Amino acid sequence: MARPDAPEREVYFTDTWRGPRQMHGLLYPNLQKDPAEVTGPSATAKRPSQVVATVPVEALFAIGRATSSAIDLLTTGAVGTRRYRSRNPSQWNVGTALPKRGPRTTPGKRG
Repeated sequence: MARPDAPEREVYFTDTWRGPRQMHGLLYPNLQKDPAEVTGPSATAKRPSQVVATVPVEALFAIGRATSSAIDLLTTGAVGTRRYRSRNPSQWNVGTALPKRGPRTTPGKRG
């Protein structure tokens, strides 16, 4: 790459590498187990006490060239939280996930 105001033969950088032709990438949620908050809400007449684990989630991006088996892992830091009905990290999955907190709405009604 030559400077526009440089003499024609003066070159500051040159390289034959043209970059990868194709990249593959996958995006995963990554649970951060160390800063998880485990609490037990008080029991009510209709619901017994249960343990709730609030776990921070970061985005994990696995990226690599299509022609190579080497994969680089990139993380974003905490982007949100998920809640689970278990104290044990090995049981944090779809079956123990609690619904998101938020305003309750009735399907089909606007307003």
